[in-house]
Amino acid sequence: MSDKVRKRLEVTVVCTTFLALTVLILITSARFRQKLTTVRIDDKGTPRLGEVLPLREKSIRDVTLKTLSGLNGGKLDLVVDKGASFKRVVEVMDSIASPKTNKPPAGP
Repeated sequence: MSDKVRKRLEVTVVCTTFLALTVLILITSARFRQKLTTVRIDDKGTPRLGEVLPLREKSIRDVTLKTLSGLNGGKLDLVVDKGASFKRVVEVMDSIASPKTNKPPAGP
């Protein structure tokens, strides 16, 4: 096995282990889960998970919020700073509510 493949395998194992531990913590700790299921949108429009982890990229935000919503029975707390734009609030709410589909756009 080449060094490049070995490094990729090591990174994959570490990431998978981290993800599994994170899911385990979310499922077992109600207080921790409640804190992590709070989404705060700051005055610059950046959504933050648990008021700490910024969710700037739309694809990551969509998957993260949809997954956490499912783990918490479809509920997330949304805290919005006074200066946040309404457009950003709607985008975050759409990330929580919309099901992900991988259908290609309809052609002419």
